[in-house]
Amino acid sequence: MSLHFPNAIRSYNSAHNDITFWGHDTALEITFVLELPALQFMRGDESTDEQELIHTFDQNVNLIHATAKRVYEKKKGGFHRLSADDF
Repeated sequence: MSLHFPNAIRSYNSAHNDITFWGHDTALEITFVLELPALQFMRGDESTDEQELIHTFDQNVNLIHATAKRVYEKKKGGFHRLSADDF
């Protein structure tokens, strides 16, 4: 089975201004952290407002999950940090 995202849970980390979300590859849980510059790139501005960033994540969830799958396939592991360069 390949990486999939069975739930829509995501968590905003105000200390780092990033969003953590999780995927699963069979029984393995994979943690992804989406960095602030990647979210700002998607927004087209430099907002650091939590609600705006969560909204941006939700609007771009298909792109984010596709990117996470591509990054995961290159190097499988339990943790991945997604930057603006990944998009």
